[in-house]
Amino acid sequence: MRRTATAIAAAGAIACAIALPSTAQAVQGECVLTWGSGGNSVTVLCAGSYPDQFRAALICYTSPTSGYTQYGPWKYGGAGSSGAACGNGEEAGSAGVRWRVVY
Repeated sequence: MRRTATAIAAAGAIACAIALPSTAQAVQGECVLTWGSGGNSVTVLCAGSYPDQFRAALICYTSPTSGYTQYGPWKYGGAGSSGAACGNGEEAGSAGVRWRVVY
């Protein structure tokens, strides 16, 4: 499997940079990312509060050179978890968290 702890941290940092406008000063809460028992799904639970929202992001590979990102539903920090899963026959790669601020 193509999972690495550094990829998770990097994906979260990149996702935060992409999801937030450069002028936003929102502070996201801490997150816990848990892999499913089969290794093809993730669940993310984050602390935080309105207006911060988060969602799980999981890279799924349909072949060794072709993949896509599967996203979970947007959730407010502290208000439940977000999960994402790859389809049957697909291999999970790295996973992370995406943040956005909703006003």
